[in-house]
Amino acid sequence: DDDDEQPEYWSIISYDLPLFVLWCAVLIWIEATAMFWRRSRDLLMQAEPWRKDDVEFTAQAAKESQWMFWRPYGTVLAAAGILDCVWRGIDVFDKCFWNWACWLNLDCNLRILTPAVAECTIDVFFPALMLTALVIALIFAAVWSCTRPYAALVCLGTAL
Repeated sequence: DDDDEQPEYWSIISYDLPLFVLWCAVLIWIEATAMFWRRSRDLLMQAEPWRKDDVEFTAQAAKESQWMFWRPYGTVLAAAGILDCVWRGIDVFDKCFWNWACWLNLDCNLRILTPAVAECTIDVFFPALMLTALVIALIFAAVWSCTRPYAALVCLGTAL
């Protein structure tokens, strides 16, 4: 019965860690794509005098706008995936649970569920949120350091 009390490290290593790496890779791909689009626009603007009615620049801006429309959704999805992996990795003793039957009963809700939710929030959610913000800021700093060093320094300063 002592094995039931031990956290499942194998589950974290075999399931949560690969998912964490996958979501980080998705976020890196999204941000690297945005960085390359921005870099090509910068190079186009520096190569020759920029004209608002330039056909090449207008076509590039239209392509960039079509791609960048989906960027916030992808970034939020990847951040939520990273948060979920970090949350499950931190919650090795299953402090976070939800019980609908207890939620519907006021006495059970006040005596059992409310303290459990408070403990989950303090012990699991806030540390997972802070670690996720750190990982995302470091990824942003690493990717955007290629074209926007000052923005990368702000992200790095936020992470540290």
